[in-house]
Amino acid sequence: MKLALFTVLSFGITALCFAAPQKPSVRWCTISSAEEKKCNSLRDHMQQENFAFSCLEKASYLDCIKAISNSEADAISLDGGQIFEAGLAPYKLKPIAAEVYEHSEGSTTSYYAVAVVKKGTGFSIDGLQGKTSCHTGLGRSAGWVIPIGTLIRRGDIEWDGKESGSIEQAVA
Repeated sequence: MKLALFTVLSFGITALCFAAPQKPSVRWCTISSAEEKKCNSLRDHMQQENFAFSCLEKASYLDCIKAISNSEADAISLDGGQIFEAGLAPYKLKPIAAEVYEHSEGSTTSYYAVAVVKKGTGFSIDGLQGKTSCHTGLGRSAGWVIPIGTLIRRGDIEWDGKESGSIEQAVA
């Protein structure tokens, strides 16, 4: 019995040594038929490469974030606001690539957000508490995520993530 077990284990280990290594793979998550079409075109062009590329269509970017968090997908293209949301608990995802723009100072990853106040008022970000502000859109990068994220980072807004309530409640 021991000899049979030893023989089977030896053949199994030998077979593993000669097994072909699995190709690295990327499972790209898409949220529209247009994205799916582009993804499938990229997949078709990547067939000659030394890794597998596949596409997974979901109904929304949040469904893709959940799929990545659950190891059903590997990547998606998101805007800044969606990246911020993906970085929050329970997902805690991290961006792995960003668009880089050439400037006279050199290459940089950037996204512009501008705050406007009436000239001569002496008003600054330090005086926002209790004031009303206007934003371009809830969840939008330049008009919501960057300013609110800045206030959270500075400690002006206390918010510990979605488990502590919505961000809208925290800023109200």
